[in-house]
Amino acid sequence: MADSDNPNNSYRDAEIHLHDCGVEEVAFFNTPERAGLIEQLQHLVQFGEGLPVIVGDTGMGKSTLLRHLANQLEQVDFCAHIELSGYTRIAQALAAVLTAFKVVPKSGAGELLAQVRHFAQQLASEQLKAVLLLDNAHNLDDAALGAVISLLQGNDSSGYGLQLVFSSKPGLVNRMDALQLIDIPVYDFALPALTAAQLADFLMSARFGGASATLLNKSDITRLWGQTLGNPGASLRLAQKRDKRDTVSLGLPALAFLKGVPLGHVIAMVLLVSVLVWAILVRDKGAGSNTVTIPVAAIGDAQPTTQPRPRDAPISNRDSAANSEQIFKESTGINPSKERVSNSLDKSLTIAPVTDIQPLAASPLPAITSIPVPTPTTTPTPAPTPISAPPIVLATQEPTKAPAGAITSQAGSSELNDDEAFLMSRGDKEFTLQVLAASQKPALQSYVMRQANRKDLYIYQVERNGRRLFVVVAGIYDSKDTALLARESLPAEQRKGGPWPRSMLDVKREIAENRGF
Repeated sequence: MADSDNPNNSYRDAEIHLHDCGVEEVAFFNTPERAGLIEQLQHLVQFGEGLPVIVGDTGMGKSTLLRHLANQLEQVDFCAHIELSGYTRIAQALAAVLTAFKVVPKSGAGELLAQVRHFAQQLASEQLKAVLLLDNAHNLDDAALGAVISLLQGNDSSGYGLQLVFSSKPGLVNRMDALQLIDIPVYDFALPALTAAQLADFLMSARFGGASATLLNKSDITRLWGQTLGNPGASLRLAQKRDKRDTVSLGLPALAFLKGVPLGHVIAMVLLVSVLVWAILVRDKGAGSNTVTIPVAAIGDAQPTTQPRPRDAPISNRDSAANSEQIFKESTGINPSKERVSNSLDKSLTIAPVTDIQPLAASPLPAITSIPVPTPTTTPTPAPTPISAPPIVLATQEPTKAPAGAITSQAGSSELNDDEAFLMSRGDKEFTLQVLAASQKPALQSYVMRQANRKDLYIYQVERNGRRLFVVVAGIYDSKDTALLARESLPAEQRKGGPWPRSMLDVKREIAENRGF
């Protein structure tokens, strides 16, 4: 027996983690978009309709949303949550499923698959429901993926038995389409990203380990949102990394007036203050006894003894020197005649007044020659020629599909196929049954052609998360209850997929959005 087939280590070696549902407190950041997604998943789980797949990149919160969903599934009889942390083979996956539901696994991939199928059939026969939440389902290899999905084949429309919910990175749905499990409808839901305002609330919340409100301003939030496009996990990692870098760089608790100030500015301020303090200390130490201080009062009281002279009279350097000598002697008590620094005061120096200053004549500016600007000529715009479009004629439907006169003109209705035109003509309050959806139109067409009720089957095209899908619906009904009753009369092959009622308003909206109405 191969080591991977050993039930004792088949799922442990693959880093598979088992969680109990409804017992773990989850810090789930709810938004209107994510709350709507939770409601859709609960509806699909309740009615057992197809396989829901939650799609999102790393950090978008797939695992957190799945744990939150596990806490909301109080109406189911059994619930198991499996997290795949690495590459998982078929025997490992099936052994983990059985262990999660408290069933002792056998050995060998074939026996394990038969054991899981028997468990699912026993649930349906006893009218019990079990939900398996498989996190990181993209880690399943192709054999394991096909085996797990095949557990849904054969489920009746009663809503009992085993129900699956996947979460994965982008790309898993394409792998599932390649398996061509056409009787199992797949519903992929892209996990909504956070808006800038929602990201700010998420990061500021201490419940999610967010950053300090004082260190994240509006510009920081905008920059984070631009870098991560609303990915909450990636934004939280960048914010925490920013907080750690700022704390380590400062080396001390951030002061209130320094919060938000760049580190380079703080260093420059510290250096500037240090230089100023050093200059003051050096100045105080350099002041000695050789410094002569002239009292301001003594200088203010000293008045010159010379008579006022005319403004244009020459100034004698000897008279000025005598006056300065007298003022200096009275204020300091030092005789400058005995302690001469230089003999320049003995020489006579006359400063002639400047009398020949002429005002600066304004030079005339060159004349500005006007340049004629040519008047633009307007070319008359030719009137648009009306184009007569040929009338659009829609294919005539059978009376059971479209009553006469029920088709209303739609913008771009020339792009509608016959089935889409018929569906668009129905009333908003009517209902239909969605049978399945797939990305391969030829496979769907061949599926429809071999059905006994192919005249009541309609195909329309939609685009979900950038991926084109073709949806098959069956019949038109007056109410949802009528549609539910009619579900039992569908062929057995169609009932295996778990048809579910949809309002025509919803169907018409999808067609209109796809056709650009």
